[in-house]
Amino acid sequence: SMVQDGIVAVLGSTITDPKHPIMAQDGLIFSVADEEWTFREKAYVILHKPTGYECSHRPMSHPSVFELLPPQLQVRGVQCVGRLDADTSGLLLLTDDGQ
Repeated sequence: SMVQDGIVAVLGSTITDPKHPIMAQDGLIFSVADEEWTFREKAYVILHKPTGYECSHRPMSHPSVFELLPPQLQVRGVQCVGRLDADTSGLLLLTDDGQ
């Protein structure tokens, strides 16, 4: 929906068609809500997880740790590598690299 809302740009041009072909390559510059990002084939994120967050896309009783990520990472479908309990804080690795 961010693409259809016109807040995504690739190489400075706003994209509104989610099926618009883009040659994905490392180093490609895109922006979401006027914040520039460099495309990387895989995302690796280190996050300091505060207490009170669940390591789940479908949390049961606390907010999801994924709510702490900017939209640019949320849409990539990153997953937690392992997990920390909701009442625990600490270093958490997230990635969209399924290997």
